[in-house]
Amino acid sequence: NPKMMAVLEKDVNNSIEQIEKHLLGQEVDYAKVRGARPALFDAKDYTVASKMAQLPNVETKEFVIIRNAEKTAADVILPEGATLPEGASLPGMSKERIAHALAKENIKEVHFYNAGGSQGLYKDNDYFAGKTATLTKLKQWDLLPRHVVDISSQYLNVEKKPLIERFRAIPDDSHRWAFNIKAKGEGQFSVYPAKEYLNAYFTARNNPNKAEKDKMMSSLAQRYYAVAQAHPEIKKELIMPKVPEGVDMSKLTGTTIGRDKDDHSKVFVQSTVDGAFHKEPITMAQYQRMWLADDMQDYKKAVAANAFASVIKSAKAQQEADEGLKIVDNSNVKDVAGHSGKQEQGHSESHSDGGSSDSDDKSESEGQGVSDASSKQVDKNKSEEENKSRGFHM
Repeated sequence: NPKMMAVLEKDVNNSIEQIEKHLLGQEVDYAKVRGARPALFDAKDYTVASKMAQLPNVETKEFVIIRNAEKTAADVILPEGATLPEGASLPGMSKERIAHALAKENIKEVHFYNAGGSQGLYKDNDYFAGKTATLTKLKQWDLLPRHVVDISSQYLNVEKKPLIERFRAIPDDSHRWAFNIKAKGEGQFSVYPAKEYLNAYFTARNNPNKAEKDKMMSSLAQRYYAVAQAHPEIKKELIMPKVPEGVDMSKLTGTTIGRDKDDHSKVFVQSTVDGAFHKEPITMAQYQRMWLADDMQDYKKAVAANAFASVIKSAKAQQEADEGLKIVDNSNVKDVAGHSGKQEQGHSESHSDGGSSDSDDKSESEGQGVSDASSKQVDKNKSEEENKSRGFHM
């Protein structure tokens, strides 16, 4: 842009002039300084103007003509840079010829704009109500309409904005400010805004005019929601505390967060860990974040997990030690029982073997006695027979 240095010089001079007015206590007319450009935090919708600015094309030599309902005035949007330098025109886009062609339609009031930049058409959607727009080319001194641009469709097809249920600035643990945003049906998230947007937030918050305050807050919320959707990597989790590694959340029961009944400036988190009650102080910032959490009970337990991390870890270590001791004791009992069983079995086997030997000896002895008795009876009978044969009677 050949005029860039001149534009920068003008902006610098304007800034110095406004600073001097501030120092002298004079009122600054920001609308006049800003000119045709919209305010940074204007809550109005500029979707139609933004879409119109995308249509002009320097290569095809097409531009947009927007006529009012009475067909007495027209706005012409040329490709960016077409109106600079002053008095010059791009080939095929002569402002003189365009104005001459519109005069044939009895349109005497013609305004030329660029598709963006300081010479852009910055009007909100209400400005285009009842107007018609055409994408047009020049053919010598006449207009050659390419097609009609449906402004109503442009407006109706705008993506519906989400309902922002909560939008506020919150400090993080390092006391750095961030915007916390909660849209309906979605989880909360935080983003770190640029300094000028943060200043605008506090300016709007202190605005006594509720209508203006609400518009500015809505504009900021929608802006940063859209940016976060387009760049999810800027989303930060500043509400839910990170649970320390190795902390067993299941050991926490009956967790609550509340103010001290005697001193409301003091806030405590309390919970029961393995049957033992514990209570620790927390910061007011932690207490306030509880109301911004998606799940308040999960938030309380996460805060308690941080506050009682050492207690929970000690309880877990003690439990593991006790379980290890039980395992060792059970093993010893089994070993002793097994050893005793083996000894008893050994004794039983020895006793059984000994019993069998005694029984066998006894049987053999009894058998020998029977044999001797039988022999004696045989000898006796034989003796009696011999005596009978000799005539002796017993």
